[in-house]
Amino acid sequence: MKNPAFTFFIALIIASFCYASCKKNGHVVETINETIKAYKISDQDTGGFAIADVSFLDKNTGFIATGFDFSAQCFFTLKTTDGGEHWQKIPVLVDGVTAGLHCIRAITKDMLYATYGTMIRTNNEQGVCMSKDGGLTWSKLSTLPGHTMGLWFLNTNKGFVCNGRVNKTEDGGASWQEMYSTNSMLTIGQVFFKNDTTGYAYGGFTDDYGSSGILIKTTDGGKTWKENSLRELITSIDFTDANTGYALTYENKVYKTTDGAEHWTLLNDRLQGLYFVSAVNGNTKYFTSSREVYKTDDDFKTFSVIYTITDSRFQGWTVAARPEENTTYLFTERSVIKITSNN
Repeated sequence: MKNPAFTFFIALIIASFCYASCKKNGHVVETINETIKAYKISDQDTGGFAIADVSFLDKNTGFIATGFDFSAQCFFTLKTTDGGEHWQKIPVLVDGVTAGLHCIRAITKDMLYATYGTMIRTNNEQGVCMSKDGGLTWSKLSTLPGHTMGLWFLNTNKGFVCNGRVNKTEDGGASWQEMYSTNSMLTIGQVFFKNDTTGYAYGGFTDDYGSSGILIKTTDGGKTWKENSLRELITSIDFTDANTGYALTYENKVYKTTDGAEHWTLLNDRLQGLYFVSAVNGNTKYFTSSREVYKTDDDFKTFSVIYTITDSRFQGWTVAARPEENTTYLFTERSVIKITSNN
């Protein structure tokens, strides 16, 4: 039987060691033009890994889930309260055990939900956790089979999580009910909602021949889900309103829908790079690979490079966030690109 006092003592030692390097860091700021600024994130902050996920409450307050820091022997989150200018580095311990966050969602400045995985060889645990103090401490809510990835909470009780399937909770993550699973090799890894009733989930896989994907939609708050016609692996999807949306795919293509994802039109198949993400708003849209930031004013028909990320080492995962109508964040391996616009 485990000794609770000993477990707490060990957790306290780990937390103290991790916090030895926990501080609020300032970063190099490059002003590209009057609307775009670039902030650099160092390997010391991310552990040398690409950013896993991002969640913003508003244009100032946001959280980043990062990779494993081998020098500190733990995972971290980064927190900003000034729009990305400074980041506080906070170690991640789920019930005293070091864990990496796959997906993070901020409900309030204090209440956060996340999917996580531990690195203990004898118990590679996957599940959902919660923080009530802005990411300073984390508590396990439940474990799930498979690899937990995408997560979305509509409120403190109702949420959804993906582990190849779509699961729903009505009790704040204590228990989960499977709502949708595929009958093929396609697995669902991401989920998001536009409002309390309309949501989307997507996933897929890649192989030597390209990619295959799945996109599903709910219009009744997650009770039922319907498969969509877009069959490519989506790397980013965003909607400007209830009907108009854009999807970027692993095949370097951009698609548009004007009927709530019932049908999709190919806009461009000439993107060069992997894992493009985009946050769209108004006539001007911005998107990125892990190497360049692009701008388009004609619905992705043409685009231009507005910023080159010179210290990117590989084509890795990128993340986009649009916390407010006129504020867009594009995150790459080592950079945070903040864009403010008036359209």
